[in-house]
Amino acid sequence: RMKRGLAAAEVLLVFAISLAGLVLRFRQAVTTYLNPDEVWHYMLSLGSWRDVLRQSLTVTHPPLLILITHIVSIFSSSELALRLVPVLAGSLFPVLMFAWLRRIAGKRAAFTGLLLLTMAPHLVSLSAQVRGYTLALLFLAASLVVLEKALDTGRWPLMAAYGALLCLC
Repeated sequence: RMKRGLAAAEVLLVFAISLAGLVLRFRQAVTTYLNPDEVWHYMLSLGSWRDVLRQSLTVTHPPLLILITHIVSIFSSSELALRLVPVLAGSLFPVLMFAWLRRIAGKRAAFTGLLLLTMAPHLVSLSAQVRGYTLALLFLAASLVVLEKALDTGRWPLMAAYGALLCLC
């Protein structure tokens, strides 16, 4: 069995890589304009909760991002505020994949996965858009971490949490 904890230097390396990815995503989010699809998602999030829920169920996209965008738009309608949730989800996804990969494949594979997923240009670009892909990836990675823990411990609440995270994905 692998050693559970990370050394201080490894934690620092994970933090540095994640911070670099967050900076790349924020830079991308600040320097681009909303495209028509992102504006459409934003327009669907306007109105009362009942209107937003009804409108989010009429599109083929998952409704979670539209509901989250509705909450964000209550506080601010700036482009950066609307992109904040996907940016944060896109930054946390590689960290969760790191945790899962470290558990099943070891440190070397986990650090490689973290570096690739954090710096991949297409993932950086997707993270800076008002789209549900990074939320789906985040919930998928979280479900993998919880599933691995549930299979190791045999606890049914963790399996229930896995199912909930998979549904959110």
